[in-house]
Amino acid sequence: MNPNFLDFEQPIAELDAKIQELRRVKKAYEQLKIEHDLLKKAIAFTSDREARSLPSSSTSRTSTP
Repeated sequence: MNPNFLDFEQPIAELDAKIQELRRVKKAYEQLKIEHDLLKKAIAFTSDREARSLPSSSTSRTSTP
């Protein structure tokens, strides 16, 4: 029990602390979601770029008798 609060204020203070923690978790989740989306875009961009730079398998093969 926190001595800075009266008995009837303690449950309110605990709820307030939980709300603050949930806000921190929400902010961290949103940041991770943005980072995840950027990473997916970077992977897609890199994969697309690599696919364009590699010669296609049908044109690069030579026929051997």
